[in-house]
Amino acid sequence: MIHHLPSSIESYLKDTGFTATEILVIKKLLEEDVLTVRELATKAAKSTGIIDQAIKKLIAKKIVSREMINEQPKYRILSLEAISHWLEQEKKSRQLAIERRHRDFESFLSAVEVGKNRPDMEYFEGEEGIRKAYMRLLEQDTEIVGFLPIAFKEEEDPLRTFRLEYFRQRRLKKIFLRQITTDTALGRRYQGRDAFEYRQTRLVPEEDLYIPFEKFIVGDIVACIDHLIHRACFIRYPDFAKAEKMAFEKLWSRSGGAAASTEVVVAEAASGHHISRKTRILSALRIFCMSKVALGLFIFLFVGSVIFAYELSRYTKALNLQRVQDKVQSIASTAALDINTKDLAALQTANDYKKPEWARIVNQLRNIRLHNEHLLFVYILRKSPTNPNQLQFQADADSLDPFANTDNDPTNNVDLNGDGKIDEHDELSPPNGPYETAPPEAFEGFVRATTNKDFYTDQWSTMLSGYAPIKDGSGHVVAVLAADYSAADFERLSRVSMWPCIVVGILLMIFIILRCFALQKSCKLMHFTKQS
Repeated sequence: MIHHLPSSIESYLKDTGFTATEILVIKKLLEEDVLTVRELATKAAKSTGIIDQAIKKLIAKKIVSREMINEQPKYRILSLEAISHWLEQEKKSRQLAIERRHRDFESFLSAVEVGKNRPDMEYFEGEEGIRKAYMRLLEQDTEIVGFLPIAFKEEEDPLRTFRLEYFRQRRLKKIFLRQITTDTALGRRYQGRDAFEYRQTRLVPEEDLYIPFEKFIVGDIVACIDHLIHRACFIRYPDFAKAEKMAFEKLWSRSGGAAASTEVVVAEAASGHHISRKTRILSALRIFCMSKVALGLFIFLFVGSVIFAYELSRYTKALNLQRVQDKVQSIASTAALDINTKDLAALQTANDYKKPEWARIVNQLRNIRLHNEHLLFVYILRKSPTNPNQLQFQADADSLDPFANTDNDPTNNVDLNGDGKIDEHDELSPPNGPYETAPPEAFEGFVRATTNKDFYTDQWSTMLSGYAPIKDGSGHVVAVLAADYSAADFERLSRVSMWPCIVVGILLMIFIILRCFALQKSCKLMHFTKQS
């Protein structure tokens, strides 16, 4: 007997339907000739129940026979030809089954081919149904062509928000749109936005486009969408779609003034060569502006512009402050050289305002202010003879007012700031009048020309002053000339410098608000699309 069954034979037996236990029984019977169930179970290390089931299957296949030897049932293989015969039968049975399945599959294909040529219609009702219809057209993943009568402006379209998301989905799928519409003002306006909408529109006379509803041809589908009755219909009919596509291409070719045949136009449409670079760039840019990335970028730019504006404001104020300091210091230094110290020496008491020297110096100070823009006050200070730490006014440009102060008395009330009321802000400064709140830089002015480090506030206003020493013929400092620059003019100058940044920030904020609103609408439409 054979003592070993080759592995290739075992694999073949498994492929033809023998179980592992059946193969094990065959191997043991080939080795031992005849065996009982118990003996087979012992040699195969299996339970008698499992061996019994395997033997029954082999008996049914007419490979194993049962014999009574010494009053015990034993089993043997009938012959090797029995196994070969069963394998041959199994092979024929399987071949017949495969052929039967093949015939069933061919019958199914024939039924499908017949069904393809039968028109199939699908209806969509209401505004939501129309939206579903548009999105179903995108599922075809091919170019969309059609006829589009335009009855209103795009911004008046009730589906305007939906069309934004529809454009985004269509552009992302790289589905180009070619449309034919009427040569009217609305049609030309619609055509003008082609580059942004990833589409191409051609215009024809109104008599050539007689349908009152939108009609699109996409693959085997002819879609009719009527916004007046809020209904859409899909006709799935390959022959009909092919005929409609040919009619579209002929009208498209004629409207474009091309001499090429319809076949050439169709080939160009399929290859995508008709999509201009301008359309690709502008439509992609529009997609980017509608994206969350663009929103994040504009938020980043807005935050950056705020930080930049703040830093620029600080820098501009510091720069303007330096400019003002240089200006008032230069004015004070130049004007101090022209002051006649002999006239100043004549002004020692409060009643010296009656002297002609006082009038000359006040007029001189008024001319200095008149010829230098944005100067608020110009005056002369000296140290008190009794207290060197106290400053006094010797003369002030506002102490002589030919319109409101006819007798030239500096003690009269004058509305200096023009606010319509007389208060401490309008107090005049006669000779020898004390300056109670003089800043420290005013004392420094007796040593060298200087300015305040920043704006300060006294009873008259908020300002920045420049100081310069007035020297007599021997070089002795007898007084200080002060020129005040208004804080209001300084703030106005700083605001003018900041306006470009403020305008950019406002525009970015408006865009972010509008984009967030559009993004919210887009998310709702995307949710609607997924549900559809």
